[in-house]
Amino acid sequence: MTKSTFHKITDSHFTKLVLFLLFAFIPFVFAVNDVQLFIFWGINILLAQSINLLSGFAGQISLGHAAFYAIGAYTSGILMTNFGLSLVVTILVTALVNGLVGYLLSFPAGRVKEFYLAMMTLGFGFIIQEVAKEWSSVTGGVMGLSGIPSPQLGTFTFLGIPMGLAYYYWVVLIIVVFFLWMFKNFVQSYFGRSFLAVHRSELSAASIGISPQYVKQLAYTVSALMAGVAGALYAHLMGYIGSNSFGMMQSIEILVMGILGGFGTIIGPILGAGFLTFIPNKLQFIQEYQLMIYAFLLVVSFLIIPQGFAGVLNLRTSLYKNLKHKEKSPLPVHNVLAKREIIDSEANRSNQPILTTTNVIKDFSGLRALNGISIKLYRGEILGLIGPNGSGKSTLVNLISGIYPITSGKISFEDHDITNKQSHYIANRGIIRTFQDPHNVANMTVRENLLLGNHRLYQSGILSCTINFKRSLVEEQEMLVKVEQIMDLSELAHYADDQVGNLPYGIQRIVEVARAILAEPKILLLDEPAAGLSETELKLLIQLIRYVKSRGIPIVLIDHHMEFVASLVDRVFVLDSGEEIYSGDMKGMKQNKQVIEAYLGVAKHA
Repeated sequence: MTKSTFHKITDSHFTKLVLFLLFAFIPFVFAVNDVQLFIFWGINILLAQSINLLSGFAGQISLGHAAFYAIGAYTSGILMTNFGLSLVVTILVTALVNGLVGYLLSFPAGRVKEFYLAMMTLGFGFIIQEVAKEWSSVTGGVMGLSGIPSPQLGTFTFLGIPMGLAYYYWVVLIIVVFFLWMFKNFVQSYFGRSFLAVHRSELSAASIGISPQYVKQLAYTVSALMAGVAGALYAHLMGYIGSNSFGMMQSIEILVMGILGGFGTIIGPILGAGFLTFIPNKLQFIQEYQLMIYAFLLVVSFLIIPQGFAGVLNLRTSLYKNLKHKEKSPLPVHNVLAKREIIDSEANRSNQPILTTTNVIKDFSGLRALNGISIKLYRGEILGLIGPNGSGKSTLVNLISGIYPITSGKISFEDHDITNKQSHYIANRGIIRTFQDPHNVANMTVRENLLLGNHRLYQSGILSCTINFKRSLVEEQEMLVKVEQIMDLSELAHYADDQVGNLPYGIQRIVEVARAILAEPKILLLDEPAAGLSETELKLLIQLIRYVKSRGIPIVLIDHHMEFVASLVDRVFVLDSGEEIYSGDMKGMKQNKQVIEAYLGVAKHA
């Protein structure tokens, strides 16, 4: 079965209804023990998807994920045993409590990476387990918390009706299906795409207006919430919880479910959860070798099936909503552009600069990279920023875009001081950039990467996107139309559904520039966009740049391809060893002795 065929089948509402009904009939077909296993599968699905969101999508390592599971279980158990609250209320309160814990953890966790993040989450898991052991007056300590209403013990009621295991199975089924539906909507929205962008590179994500800190806060909050609901369902299934159920082994199991199934997909963790639910139960003798088996599965996943079961079965998750009845633009963009005059005159200019750098100085460990640079950029112009390698061109762009803090001086944009502001703040104000090497998300398609360019333009909130309110669907449709238009203009339509990492270098470069244009910049900073392009790709790049200029958008262009630069720029600013040596038109630059010396090494008085 091909990937497209699989998605056509699974996207069918009729197919989804049939699957739901088949699962709903399980209590009538299977024995009690098997029904309990299916309930465990549902709980594990929530756990696997919770770490999938945090680690698979947002790229945040978690080695203590069972801590969230434990908080959910104990919170729900305590609320029901001590206060007699209903299942619905306890699950809602548990979700809120866990979400708050995840949000608070995101602040310290969001400041560290890799090894230190792994150690922090591991420590968090140990702390929660120790609290559960020692806080005996609340958690029952080493004896655990018992007396939790349970369908297996005949003590569980729902809306005043005694609930057996079959009824509880249906409750779990509905909750799991509801969460999977919301999860799918979430990851196929601009929120989900922003998670993968941060996972790929926080630097490039910030350059298009995505706040890495906000993404991490949201990832920890939602992930903890889902794990908490799983914990609540587990507590009521068992009727008893002890701290030993939420230790390091459980955290590893949750991690293995996600990795083995396939991080960054929806179907993968479902398969991984099923594998680790049913196989160990049917093969009881492997229980004593559990840790060894988990280690083996992790090695197999990393070395043989790095994309998990989902990768083997080619079940990649689309990162946008495949909306029906798409409305095409009434006139293809390239036709519109053909009829639009490319304005190189003063019509798009303004006497007031849109961007100003004043006496900007940048030092790196005592080495001066830029020394007193002052530039004014006007609307509608293309400013060439040129100079030998190491002259400070990219450093200046990095200062303007907020990647580096300046040592002294001032940067103003639209009369606002943006000196040392964060990159995502500057991007959201309208200064968008590209990089010397394309900073696309390699495992996302061309269309999905281009949708990232629209990120700062979205207005729908997280609830609207997760529940699929009409406003969010209309907005997504509008953004998809914009993407189709830019693909027509940049001749990328042929590659729309190809993963960017599999495309030639030149096409990747064009994708990045097209994505920057979709962000509707007020200023576009292009750092060596022509590097590595073929003649055909270079002509396409020139077309894109002229399109941007035709809209009155100023561009700062860095490149070593002088013929390419000369064909586009209105004036140039030349740097050498961090200092300005020329500012003016191209003709004057070619005759300037300092510029000639900087490029050719000719002595001034030769």
